[in-house]
Amino acid sequence: MDNLSDAFFRNLDEVGKDRKETCIHCGKEWYSIHYKDGVCPSCQALGKPGISKIEAKGRFIETVFYAIISLIILLILYFLIF
Repeated sequence: MDNLSDAFFRNLDEVGKDRKETCIHCGKEWYSIHYKDGVCPSCQALGKPGISKIEAKGRFIETVFYAIISLIILLILYFLIF
């Protein structure tokens, strides 16, 4: 029975090897489906906040986009007034 369960978990590790994620707080590696915003369930239970790398990149791009749009609007208003 132990050999069967060991084989099962070895196969599970092989299948999900490319879908593992590391917790941003404790560094624990597990399947990313269990991680919310890059935080493992243990750290989630402790109330530690988190954000995934993809979401962080998206927020950065969104912030830069809004800053550029705001600058363009200010320049247009400046040239319309003066």
